[in-house]
Amino acid sequence: MLYDWVHWHRDYMLNSYYVGTKTDFADSRWKVDIWVLNEFPAEQKAYNKELLTQLTPENRQHILAIKRARDKNGWEVDGKTIYDAVLEQGVTTPEGLF
Repeated sequence: MLYDWVHWHRDYMLNSYYVGTKTDFADSRWKVDIWVLNEFPAEQKAYNKELLTQLTPENRQHILAIKRARDKNGWEVDGKTIYDAVLEQGVTTPEGLF
């Protein structure tokens, strides 16, 4: 899928182009996101840096389990919401999102 958030801007999206693809491989669903930006937002740099300091093998597993439940159940929850729930609110299970 391709989205043009430059000419069709939404406040909740980066001013960018987005290319996303999904595929099944080795009994798993894989998704690749590609963002084309004129400039990398400073707030995203700060978020990424903080994210790297907080990610542990344990909370990575929580994030993946919640994402799998989201995909299995068709929940409309974006990845950032899941990361924030685990890393900032201590959510450890899919049920903890609700």
